[in-house]
Amino acid sequence: MSRAGNILLSVGVVLFIALLGWQGFGSVVATLGAAGWGLLAVAAFHFVPLFLDAGAISVLFSRNEHNVTLGDALFSRAGPASPSTA
Repeated sequence: MSRAGNILLSVGVVLFIALLGWQGFGSVVATLGAAGWGLLAVAAFHFVPLFLDAGAISVLFSRNEHNVTLGDALFSRAGPASPSTA
């Protein structure tokens, strides 16, 4: 990760912690508790298109490339966006 990426990640973490402190940790937990297991189900459902896309991407790799794994396809799908697609 670049220096700018590390700085922006650090700023984001600090802002997230500040937001939790401002809103109160208890109220954030209460809101997540009110959402219930449905929130977890929605988050878990994200993995279905992720794995389907990774499977489709893995088809694009040549069969002669033996060192390319499904993990490489998952990373190409879930990795950071390139500047041209952001």
